[in-house]
Amino acid sequence: MQTTKRTIAILLAAVLAFSVFMFSASANARGDVDGKDGITAADARLALRTAVGLEKGIVKGTPEFAAADVDGDGTVTAADARTILRVAVKLESFDGDDNCAHTYGAYTPEKNDKGVITGYHLRTCSKCGKVERTACAYGERVYRSENHEPTCTKSATYVQTCSVCDGKKATTEAALKHKNKVLNTDKSILATCTTPGYEWYSCPDCGENGDTLPKDLYLTKAALGHTVKADSVTVDSDKVCARCGKTVMPCFNSLVNAIKGADFSKSYSSIGKQITSGSVSKDSYIKIPTYAKALMQSMGEDIDEDQIMAELTQEIQKTDPAYSNYVWNSPFYTNYPLRGKNVVSELTAADAASITMTEVSAVEFAGSGEIPDTVPLRINENTTRNIDMTEFKATAAANAGKILKVTVVLKTERYSALKNTDVVTSLMRITGTDIREVAAVAEANSMTEDGFDLEMVCKEIVSDCTVTYYFSVTGEGDDLVYTPIAAKYETRLNMDQHIDIDVSINITDTGVIKFMEGKIDMNVISTDTDYFIFN
Repeated sequence: MQTTKRTIAILLAAVLAFSVFMFSASANARGDVDGKDGITAADARLALRTAVGLEKGIVKGTPEFAAADVDGDGTVTAADARTILRVAVKLESFDGDDNCAHTYGAYTPEKNDKGVITGYHLRTCSKCGKVERTACAYGERVYRSENHEPTCTKSATYVQTCSVCDGKKATTEAALKHKNKVLNTDKSILATCTTPGYEWYSCPDCGENGDTLPKDLYLTKAALGHTVKADSVTVDSDKVCARCGKTVMPCFNSLVNAIKGADFSKSYSSIGKQITSGSVSKDSYIKIPTYAKALMQSMGEDIDEDQIMAELTQEIQKTDPAYSNYVWNSPFYTNYPLRGKNVVSELTAADAASITMTEVSAVEFAGSGEIPDTVPLRINENTTRNIDMTEFKATAAANAGKILKVTVVLKTERYSALKNTDVVTSLMRITGTDIREVAAVAEANSMTEDGFDLEMVCKEIVSDCTVTYYFSVTGEGDDLVYTPIAAKYETRLNMDQHIDIDVSINITDTGVIKFMEGKIDMNVISTDTDYFIFN
């Protein structure tokens, strides 16, 4: 009996607790967490503390928790607290909240952060702060400038007013352009390679035409420019435009030959020669008989064959200092006058390994990359001068409209292929240098005298030559004038020579005895750099 009474008491307590819970859950309105004074910032604070676990008494199942869970997802979060705060300060109302009998004010245009009307208008409930947003209802277009719509050549701006909020929206329409223009070829001016052209037209849509429009509204055709193949630079053919047939640039030979008739009364030239390297073959030798050594030692001379070869090798491998010849007021009648040759460039396509014509800026020419800033000139054995080139280069660059750099690399020539011929070579055509004459001069040093026999044979000479000319280009269009400024000749000779040596001494008592014999195979490379600075 007692057990039954206890069970009934427990059941009654549970029912009472459930009834209290049901009553309490319905007592707190949505968002009113503390159940007093309506929805305030204090409710938002309680909801936020609940979300981070600081309100231990507000747990799921309590009326406070239900009021704080405004989105009804079963949890209280910072988002719930934010919503309660916005409702408290009238920035928001609960969706579907029918407890407020809204009292809205007038619609006002919505503006972005730059103050520009967005195309929507807003109104706000004065009781709960609920905001309604609706698209504007714009009326007819009213054009601003001269009350016109866009034409072929002019844009137009119109204004529309919202019938609800009175907000005004401005829109600019671009010019329509001449969509139906009619070309008149009789009045049009065709563009050429060097001059621009215009197309005369009339427009049936707006009535404008080439007679009423200013020239800058014509359909302008820029100058077409000359059409020349990139590989058309040759030694004997001018660069000609494929479109108009006019000469765009003279050929290499024409430019260089023009130097012959120029006035060079105040010009000067400088030749710099450099022995760049040399070597003696390991097979070379010099032998002196024992009795010859003894004879020389008895005369106080100590001769060593190895020492002789070492000194000879050192002499050949030694780099000689550059030397130059300096000529004032020397008339230049050729493109290589200092050699005393009346040489004019008559190169053929077979002579040049490559040829280029490029423009050089005034800054580049005035720098030290094309012509040295100073040219060392040796007047004689004991006198050397340095000529300052900077003022000349600066003046030449300042006076030039533009500077044309013309470079030709000659094909390599070999003495072994030319020695038995009388062919006029590329080097002869442009500089007057004949490597067969160089070989002849070397072999002319052979000597046969009483007791002394030295035979010199030139086995091979290989020549390489690059010539660069600089022209000032003045004038306009088809009337260009090319005036020579400077020229630079760089010639390299690689010479292989063989020398046989046989020296005898005539001693009265014993007759002729061999004193020395041997052979020398040597290679010498020399580089000539010749500068011609024109007036």
